[in-house]
Amino acid sequence: MMSRRDKRALGIAGIAVGLFLVLDLGVFPLWDSMQAEREGLEVREQTFLKFREAVESRAQREAEKSLLEGQLREAERGLLPGETPALASAELRARVQQLAADHGMEVVSSRFLPERPLGEDYLQVPLGIQLKGRIDALVRFLEASESGRTTLRVVQMNIEGGRDEEKILSVNLTVAGILPRQRGGVMESGGAQ
Repeated sequence: MMSRRDKRALGIAGIAVGLFLVLDLGVFPLWDSMQAEREGLEVREQTFLKFREAVESRAQREAEKSLLEGQLREAERGLLPGETPALASAELRARVQQLAADHGMEVVSSRFLPERPLGEDYLQVPLGIQLKGRIDALVRFLEASESGRTTLRVVQMNIEGGRDEEKILSVNLTVAGILPRQRGGVMESGGAQ
């Protein structure tokens, strides 16, 4: 028979085993899952913040894209007209001749030069031209060529003369305009004549 002390010890041991089982099988797993849930909350919060930043930056990029597309459309208003590089070259020559006449320069000669790729979307259409006139007329011509409705750029310039009484200069220029490479859905190829 067991003594009272042994029964008490056995009861305490039973309570300890029961408490151990409750803690080991109930409380500790619950505690661990709560800790994991708490850590998962931090991860989810970080994920949420990253998604929110991505959405905000996307909206900002779309606004920037719209602004840049508007600026591109505005810049493209200065492109050469014409369906082909040859037609654009002819238009360029007509505009340069008109500018020269408007600003007191005489066109001595002009020559079409082959177009060159300017990135993937555009072609540079150059025109070689020889002018004669006074330096003040040349300055007005150059200012007008870069500030007109069509964007023109002087790519190369060689000035000679100014030795006679009237100080008439002989000027060899290469003036270029820009043409979109794609017109009407068809990619252009070949050189200007």
